[in-house]
Amino acid sequence: MEMMALLMWHKNGEHMKRNRYVVVDPRLTFLLSSCATAFRSCRKPDTFKWNKLLTRFPKGECLNREPQLHWIRDVDVIFVPMNWKDEKHWVGLAICLQHRAIEIMDPLHSLTRESVVRSRILPIMEMIPYLVRATCKDYLDKPYPVTPFTYIRNQRLAQNPTTGDCGPYAMKFIELYMLNTPVEDRFSIEEDDMYNFRKG
Repeated sequence: MEMMALLMWHKNGEHMKRNRYVVVDPRLTFLLSSCATAFRSCRKPDTFKWNKLLTRFPKGECLNREPQLHWIRDVDVIFVPMNWKDEKHWVGLAICLQHRAIEIMDPLHSLTRESVVRSRILPIMEMIPYLVRATCKDYLDKPYPVTPFTYIRNQRLAQNPTTGDCGPYAMKFIELYMLNTPVEDRFSIEEDDMYNFRKG
């Protein structure tokens, strides 16, 4: 998935920069989920000690990404794949910093109950605002609000019930969203399309 995210950036980077988008690898969501317990136990979240690798993402210090695009200043929407490890399942996320909302692009809705979806996405909803406040404060006019983001689960997407191609499906959803393609195109993906997508 890291390589697919990198290839997507090299293929569509100019379009992303013009539209204030960035695609990052799944370490972002993995690291946020991994430190969620410690974050929630912190009595003053504003003083939470962030993983150094996590703080590189908002500053655009990702491997093989040029130029360094800063969240809020240069980027409004962050695209990232996320693995729900208990289900061994990949979804795509579109994290909108301006609207403070996360869209989940799931290739197999029936696999995960809504209560489980919320438990998976809650650390991202809660922690992204604090991460932005901590790392982007030097160029914000006022502190970034830290109320949790909202989320929606896009129901109008092609589904992949049989082949285990949830990762490529999630990345294809991200690419189609980022390219502002019609909703119908996101609904009409077929399993055979994944072969060509893997080839880049």
